Amino acid sequence: MIAQRIALTAWLMVPVAFAAWYFGPGQDLHARDRSASALEQARAAEEAGDWKAAVEFYATAQKELPVDRVDAMQRLELAEAKAAIMGGDMWGGIESLEALLEATEDTDTELAEAVRAELGAQRYFAAWLMRLEGSGVEDWRPEAELARQHFRMLAEQSDAEAAEAYKRNVEAVVRLEEMDLSELMALPLPKNCSGNCENLTQSKSKCKGGNCKKPGDGRKKIIKDGAGTTRAEGNGS
Repeated sequence: MIAQRIALTAWLMVPVAFAAWYFGPGQDLHARDRSASALEQARAAEEAGDWKAAVEFYATAQKELPVDRVDAMQRLELAEAKAAIMGGDMWGGIESLEALLEATEDTDTELAEAVRAELGAQRYFAAWLMRLEGSGVEDWRPEAELARQHFRMLAEQSDAEAAEAYKRNVEAVVRLEEMDLSELMALPLPKNCSGNCENLTQSKSKCKGGNCKKPGDGRKKIIKDGAGTTRAEGNGS
C-alpha cells in the first residue's frame, strides 16, 4: 500500500516536473532549437541567393537565442550584416559591422579581427563601386582611406603570415586610389553584392540626410586605436 502511494505520488508529480522543466531549462532548450532551425533556414536562403530571407532568418535566430549566448549572438550579427550587404544594403551592413566591432574589440579579439577584415573589404568595395559610378574623389576616397586603415591595423596586430596578407590588401587599396578609371573599368566587377549595390553615392548622401541608416565614420576610432594615417608603402604590383 505504501509502495502504491509512493508510485502514485511520483506519477502525479510528473506533470509538475515537466512544467518546471519546460518553463525553466526546457524553455531555454526550445529557444536554442528554434534558433538553430532559423540558422539552418538562413543558410539555405543564402545558398538559394535569397539574401533578404537570409537576413530575416538570421534576425530570428538571434531573437530566439538565450540572452546569455552573447558569443553566438555576435556571430549571427556578423552573418546578418554580410547577408544584408550581399542583398544590396551596403551602408546598412557597414553600420552593423561598425557597431559589432565596437562591441567585440575588447572582449573577443578573434571575432573583432574577422569583423574588421570584413569592414575593410566592404569599404574597399564601396570605393571601387563609387568610382565606377562616376563619384567625385571627395566621395569615394574616404571609403578607400577607411579600408586602408582597417587593413593596416590588422597587419600591425596579426602574426607574420596573416600580416603579409593584410599588407597585400593595403597595397590593393593604394592601387585602387591611384588607378586610372579606364583601368578600373576594365577589371571584373567585385562580387561582394549579388543584389543592388548601385548608386552608392546617392544612397550615402540620402543617409546623411537622415532618411536611412547612416554609415559611421569610423576614422577617429581607427586612429585612436593606433593605426597609422600615412599611406602604406606599396609598389602597386
